[in-house]
Amino acid sequence: MANSMPNAKPKTKANTEPYRKVKITMWDDPKFRALSSLPPSGQSLFIYLLTGPFTGIIPGLFKAGRAAMAEELGWDGDAFDLALAEAITLGLVKFDPKARIFWLPNAAKHNPPGSINVVKSWGRAFELLPDCDLKLEAWESLKSACYGVSEAIGLAFDKAIPLPKAMPSPLPSGIQKAVSSKQILKQERDHIARDEPVDNFPDDPPSGEATDKFRMHRGWTPLPGFCDRAVDWGYKLDRLTPYSPPQLRQFCDYWIPEDTQRFQEQWEMAFAKSLEHQAIKKFNET
Repeated sequence: MANSMPNAKPKTKANTEPYRKVKITMWDDPKFRALSSLPPSGQSLFIYLLTGPFTGIIPGLFKAGRAAMAEELGWDGDAFDLALAEAITLGLVKFDPKARIFWLPNAAKHNPPGSINVVKSWGRAFELLPDCDLKLEAWESLKSACYGVSEAIGLAFDKAIPLPKAMPSPLPSGIQKAVSSKQILKQERDHIARDEPVDNFPDDPPSGEATDKFRMHRGWTPLPGFCDRAVDWGYKLDRLTPYSPPQLRQFCDYWIPEDTQRFQEQWEMAFAKSLEHQAIKKFNET
């Protein structure tokens, strides 16, 4: 017997599993906001990233700042980062802190475009996102999802969304490359900074390229532009004197005995967090 529906989509998880539509305006509904708030957790954040008001028309791909999202949820920054690190560690979310782009890799697979017009509507939204490696990765996944629906929709994607520019070898993102939430958010010990000069720091860094993970060593310093990057990450530092030599030394001395390897930017994020923690503690004691 001839198939009466030759153009029917093949059965996949995306069109056979039960699903529900959720309006993003739910988050601003007065009755919904009157309910008890979501507690900080990886599951809560993932639901928010899937359905929240920062999302756009492209499934799982949008621009948003961590601080703004934490404020919307009523969470402090540490709680938000901890929940985000959980999702990143499990591969559910990817995030570029410089471009402020979030990407949920499975979103397009479970929400494939239903028509060529849907793909066309993605074009302008995709163009407005800042170029970065994560945007390029999302482009490849979106293209695959479109061709998975049909060749016509895949060709429409090629026409509507040209290949984005690749970024020139950025440092790996501190959050993106995290091995676990504990590495990102581990609290620094509260040392008392000594006023002795910083000396005897060898100039040679550990072996390996600058983009490799490495253990802390005496002689480590943040790269130029550290203060601006710290501000982008949400930490408040003094732009003129972001840190003192004793503060740098105590940070290195604390981490040298630890069996921890991080990328340069991860070390800088940990240092920025430590500096902010010390500044807040000093302010509260005055």
